Amino acid sequence: MNSTTTTTITFRITKKYDDYLCKKAEQERVSVNIITNRILGEYRMATVYRKFGTVE
Repeated sequence: MNSTTTTTITFRITKKYDDYLCKKAEQERVSVNIITNRILGEYRMATVYRKFGTVE
């Protein structure tokens, strides 16, 4: 059972990023939501690493 709490948000992105996300999701046979969550998670980890020199 997944205990992660989620929220629904809306934001604007450029068409080229939307095209990329849709293409990537189709290639991996997953939703755009999953691809976006992966990207945001990787961004978060990279930010933490740059700030503190370690990963949580």
